[in-house]
Amino acid sequence: MIAVPLAATSAVAVPPPGSGWHVAGGMTYDAKMQCEAEELPYAQQNGYDEVWCDGPGGRAEYTVWVR
Repeated sequence: MIAVPLAATSAVAVPPPGSGWHVAGGMTYDAKMQCEAEELPYAQQNGYDEVWCDGPGGRAEYTVWVR
């Protein structure tokens, strides 16, 4: 996974529901499901069990959260 800046503004990322989430980075994906499917193996390699991608939908930059 490659972490890239998500925006040049001072946007605040809001974690997904529940506790224990950490921002792992962000990438451009075609869809939320693609983001989560591709990021899960990287998360598991680093000791996490879950991935949640936050973005506007469609092809866009998504914030990748793990726990």
